Amino acid sequence: MTDQWELKHLQVRVIQPDGPITENPVAPVETQIVRCRGYKVSAVTLALPGIQPETIIEYQHDIEWNRFFVLADSWMVPEDLFTLRSTFVRRPSRLLNFGWFGSHLPPGVQPALGPDGLIHMELTNVPSAEPEEFMLPEAETRPRASLYYY
Repeated sequence: MTDQWELKHLQVRVIQPDGPITENPVAPVETQIVRCRGYKVSAVTLALPGIQPETIIEYQHDIEWNRFFVLADSWMVPEDLFTLRSTFVRRPSRLLNFGWFGSHLPPGVQPALGPDGLIHMELTNVPSAEPEEFMLPEAETRPRASLYYY
């Protein structure tokens, strides 16, 4: 992970087309993607064995931010697979004001402050996107909400 955030509480469930269910089949691995002149980019990856057409992959995780960093944050829904439900929860800063703007969100969907003091937003039934030869960059076509402090 990074100095700014850490991946926690990853749960994975793989449901095969013929019925068997596997819970947490493998542990995540941090993989370095780019390293150049002191700059490093890494990704947390999973290698799930036995995936075949019609296999259902369910996963849930938390990203815990370091409280010493105040950052703008964008939440994008991955569209390479159909997403039944995607939930975003963030603890707002008590010292700063919170603002947001959205792009390609369904009508009526917006982040809201819940009774627990956390910011919540949920999307359901997000279709997968088929890549096209001359389509806009992926970040311009996916549903997303950008949160910022001022």
